[in-house]
Amino acid sequence: MTSSRNSANIQNYFVHYHLPKVGDTVMKVDGLREHLPSIWEYPGMTIMSEASLFLSGLAESGRSASPHTWKAAATDVEGWLNYLLARGIVWGAAIVDDLISYRDALLTVPSQKTGEPCSSATVRRRMVYILEFYRYLAAKGLYVGDIVDGLSEVKSYKPFVPSDLDAMTHTRPKTLAKAAVSSRSKLLPKGCHVRHPRPLSVKDYRALAAAAGPRPSEREDGSGRDRLILDLTTTGSLRINEIERLRVDQVAALDPQTTGRIIIRGIEGKGRGGKKIRDIEINSEVAKDILAYIEGERRQAVNQFKKKYNTLRAPTALFYSRPDYGRPGPLSADGIRAAFNKLQIEAKLVDIDRHGNPRHRYAFHDLRHTYASWTAAISVEKGIPTNWRAIADQMGHSDPSLTKKIYTHFVEILEPGTRTFIDLSALTSTDGVSP
Repeated sequence: MTSSRNSANIQNYFVHYHLPKVGDTVMKVDGLREHLPSIWEYPGMTIMSEASLFLSGLAESGRSASPHTWKAAATDVEGWLNYLLARGIVWGAAIVDDLISYRDALLTVPSQKTGEPCSSATVRRRMVYILEFYRYLAAKGLYVGDIVDGLSEVKSYKPFVPSDLDAMTHTRPKTLAKAAVSSRSKLLPKGCHVRHPRPLSVKDYRALAAAAGPRPSEREDGSGRDRLILDLTTTGSLRINEIERLRVDQVAALDPQTTGRIIIRGIEGKGRGGKKIRDIEINSEVAKDILAYIEGERRQAVNQFKKKYNTLRAPTALFYSRPDYGRPGPLSADGIRAAFNKLQIEAKLVDIDRHGNPRHRYAFHDLRHTYASWTAAISVEKGIPTNWRAIADQMGHSDPSLTKKIYTHFVEILEPGTRTFIDLSALTSTDGVSP
């Protein structure tokens, strides 16, 4: 078998489940049986020998006897090769960071087939086959590189020994998922119940804002609580429990007319190390909305609370349930989440899964991811170095390198020329600009 080494001559990779024809002539390849899947390079009609060798070994080993398994493996390797080809990366030069970027793309970018990102189970399977592809070639002496570098088990790994010739077959994993390289397990997403970050698109953000209505400062009665929460969370990168714990005394003295930075101090949240306190920066428009809400809808809600419970004192929470709600009082995290999901329904941001059940497109926490990914993306659009320290401080991350590692992938996933973001320079004065 031969394989083209010049990726510039390759337009894409295709899987064939039977040997392809050129005119009426079936292309014969030594060592490749007609019923086995193979991957070919177009337009040169040259077989990609390493990938086809891997697929032949998988099919003939007896470990995975189902043609459906062979097809899945072929499709997964083909997708990976085309991903690298689009980025000008030769498969043998790919590194672990490339795999992580590919994984994140699968988890966030809607597929052309379903219109939704791949599930965790699908991405896990794809990662397993890609890892197995490299491990197989390393054991055959056809690959040396970052993806399997330092894996001691490669030296003793027997690539797809047929089960009837393997005396230890009863001790080996029966599925590739269980045989995934342990030291590369960070590449494998968790179970299907885990919801991965999904920053809002500009179109969806505007749909939510339209459903929430005008901002509090644009209304005579100062209502618009849900719009304020939406904007405050997207610009301030707050968690849902931080929104719930905001106190009116933290924001009552804000001055939207100030020429300096507008800071909300003492944001109380929880991290892995326990309770954490941080300050966040907001823009003048959000500050106006907060003050309008305090003097308008919140004042009415507080009066309703005092009247219902016959008390002169009221909780200090910033956000209250609406005045017409039967049980006035501070807004809980469940109430915040319910209000956000109601906005998604009104904005028609509800998808129907394959079982026919409705599913909200976003989780409330995705508003926090939206802040980070948009701020970084706008810096890229403007050709400005991204200030990861400013983003990390706003989010409450102690390590900017971790913030960069997480959110760089969301920026890179979007192809050049397709990004159309709301300009966050009006949302935060840091704007991702390095000092």
